[in-house]
Amino acid sequence: MSLNRHTPALIEQGWIRALILVLVYAAFSLVWSNYVWSAELWFTASFVLSFLLVFLFRKLLDRRSFESLGFSTTHFYPDALIGFAIGSFLVCTGAFALYYLNYLRWIDIIYKSNDFLLSLAILTMIAFSEELIFRGYVLRNLMKSFNKWVALAISAALFSVVHYSNVGIPLIGHLNTLLGGLVLGITFIVTRSLWMPIFFHLSWNFIQGPILGFKVSGVPFDSILTIETTGPEILTGGEYGFEGSIICTFVLLLAFAAGCYLESKKTYE
Repeated sequence: MSLNRHTPALIEQGWIRALILVLVYAAFSLVWSNYVWSAELWFTASFVLSFLLVFLFRKLLDRRSFESLGFSTTHFYPDALIGFAIGSFLVCTGAFALYYLNYLRWIDIIYKSNDFLLSLAILTMIAFSEELIFRGYVLRNLMKSFNKWVALAISAALFSVVHYSNVGIPLIGHLNTLLGGLVLGITFIVTRSLWMPIFFHLSWNFIQGPILGFKVSGVPFDSILTIETTGPEILTGGEYGFEGSIICTFVLLLAFAAGCYLESKKTYE
């Protein structure tokens, strides 16, 4: 069967298609978590699974092309560059706010090329997998059933729930994960391109961990800079890293407000 934008989906309701994907993805994740013995293998398995699931769901249930999720080559530039720049700017803004307040300082510089490249590969797989699932498929399909704001809220909540089991996540960490889902979602709504949230997500994690030395959602990475933090954990993030800090909350709120403003200025859907 030839697929085009007028071919009806196998399941009409977008929210049902999104729900089925999330349930299938969660089921597979629970199964392989009992058999994967290294973080590298786990992230690789997650990357492969997310790609295969979304590809099959897009073809068989949505009856649309995989590229139509937001992978237009004409939008790769400048969307990817802008997304990477925004994520980097926000993380650095938060880090330098902590530095200015004397809650953070960098105490050493260490560079190991193999560790650096491995971290980059892992974080690229994480960004691609999560954006493909939550913004590319879930948010896009929810927007077929609900208005964009309801769809955004639901997709961000699901994104937050998936991270609920992160080791040592504090209450502020839960809030920031939800806000992160909202920010990544609004970049997709504004651009209708997955390149921006993918590279935003990548730079947010990469600059945090392998460059600046924070833990990423509680996960340590070998980093170029070694940090030392002092002061209240609600400000520094403590052992969870920058995403456990209220400074991160303010940064994400500002980013979300900016995204909502840009969306309000659009004259088309």
